[in-house]
Amino acid sequence: VSMLCSMIMLIDNPHRDIPLLAILRSPAFAFDEDSLSAIRAGSPETDYYTALQCSEDPKAARFMQTLKELRSEAAELDPPQLVSRIMERLNLYALCSAMEDPDTRLGHLTDLQILAAEFQKTGEKGVHRFLRWLLYRQRQAMEPQHGEGNTNSVRILSVHRSKGLEFPVVFYCRLAKPFNVRDTNEAVLLHPTLGIGAKLIDPEEKTEYPTGAHAAIAQKLRRETRSEEMRLLYVAMTRAKEKLYLTACIRKPEEKIEKAGRMTERGPVPAAFAGAATAPVDWLLPTAAVGKALVTEILQDTDEMPEDAEEREERHPAKSYKWLGFLDSALGFRYPWADAVNIPSKLTATELKMRESFYPDPDAAPLFRTRSSSLRMPDLDAATLTATEAGTLVHLLMQQIDFGKTGSITDIQAEIDRLRQQKFVTTEEAAGIDPEIVRRFFASDTGKRILAAETCRREFRFSLLMDADELLKNAPHEEQILLQGSVDCFFEEESPDGSRELVVVDYKTDHIMGDAAIKKRAEHYRVQLEAYAAALTRITGLRVKEKILYFLNPGVSVSI
Repeated sequence: VSMLCSMIMLIDNPHRDIPLLAILRSPAFAFDEDSLSAIRAGSPETDYYTALQCSEDPKAARFMQTLKELRSEAAELDPPQLVSRIMERLNLYALCSAMEDPDTRLGHLTDLQILAAEFQKTGEKGVHRFLRWLLYRQRQAMEPQHGEGNTNSVRILSVHRSKGLEFPVVFYCRLAKPFNVRDTNEAVLLHPTLGIGAKLIDPEEKTEYPTGAHAAIAQKLRRETRSEEMRLLYVAMTRAKEKLYLTACIRKPEEKIEKAGRMTERGPVPAAFAGAATAPVDWLLPTAAVGKALVTEILQDTDEMPEDAEEREERHPAKSYKWLGFLDSALGFRYPWADAVNIPSKLTATELKMRESFYPDPDAAPLFRTRSSSLRMPDLDAATLTATEAGTLVHLLMQQIDFGKTGSITDIQAEIDRLRQQKFVTTEEAAGIDPEIVRRFFASDTGKRILAAETCRREFRFSLLMDADELLKNAPHEEQILLQGSVDCFFEEESPDGSRELVVVDYKTDHIMGDAAIKKRAEHYRVQLEAYAAALTRITGLRVKEKILYFLNPGVSVSI
């Protein structure tokens, strides 16, 4: 399966060195190390595929011809046919039959053909999409089964099984467990480099003596064992993303930490110290000595702890319980910036109106309103637009329309036709826009003020870093929030003293009637317009003298 997947990768992109070398070294082509090195030496500055093209090796030419034919055929074959074609060209059936456990190997190839058929049913096309889909299925298969991946659980793993995984909190325990070096005590020791080493045995005296060969191999094996244990320690300690707890039960810890501290005072820990370690905790003691202010006192007496404080003090020395103070401070720790945890790092002006306060009372509105998870199926046969769609189209029209061509229904309809021709809206959407809404707006006092203004901006988008307490009630002053928004329209007017001031206009398509209901709805949008005004003042340096909400459907404007 690995050979077949490597060939699919090469059909997709032959300039991938790793799958290319994998398929060349496979039994299908059987390049040896000398041949591969010679090809690389012939073109050392290019990728391996380019070097292979320049090679005069007959085996390289045969491989290039095979790859060329498969890449040419892949454009016309569907995934199941491509997999079968690769298996045929690489003689995978014959190769698997000649290997150990052929039935399992052939079964895996059959599974891959089934996966290719599943991919074909998805309607996707192309080698690249098939390859991405295979990688996705591989990641899916490697995910933990139900129950294993539950983040609200504790997983107990060996260090070897934890490789490649990460967890928020990791406890690495039993660090005082001695290294297993019992094999070095055997009468005969074997080593792949040093060979064989045996003890000298005197059968008459019934005694045995170490020899130089035996001692050398034993020392080498102990060093290799410590080296492997150090790698395992590194693996275990790098599994934690947030907190790492190392536990070890040792005798006389204070003396050992003090001894390690005397060693660190003279400079870096010598290599002989690392080589003399008998357990992982020995490597960690110098760290404890350097940071001895962080090291807690350890309970020396293992008797059951009395609940009464006076009885504890009477039965045990006070020093034995200094660790309780550390536990109390550790377990009772409170994050000093807890207020900032509930503050979003980014807000839109629209979201501001969805909250009552930063720290709501139990009876107040929530910080963020919950959204319904149900989705409406689109009605593809519907001839009319929904209220939301109609409101979006009106906003689009107000953004793109020429304000100078809004004097009559005919002019506005001509602008709608222009937007349709320029593909801003479809024919159906253009038919659903009511031009009377736009005409009524520009005939109002607000519309006339916009037409009379020398400077007018529409759909003004901004991103602004603001103090949190400017946007949210009771928020900490030192925190900041990125505020984003889009102002429908603002224009400049001249004040009585001759200075320039801004007027902010926000269009609303709410279907609402009645003065009381309109006033109540305007209050709902107040915080949004105040955010617009604060942002525009920061950006332009001009004072916002008025904020206007214009409800397009009833044709009513409300000054905030």
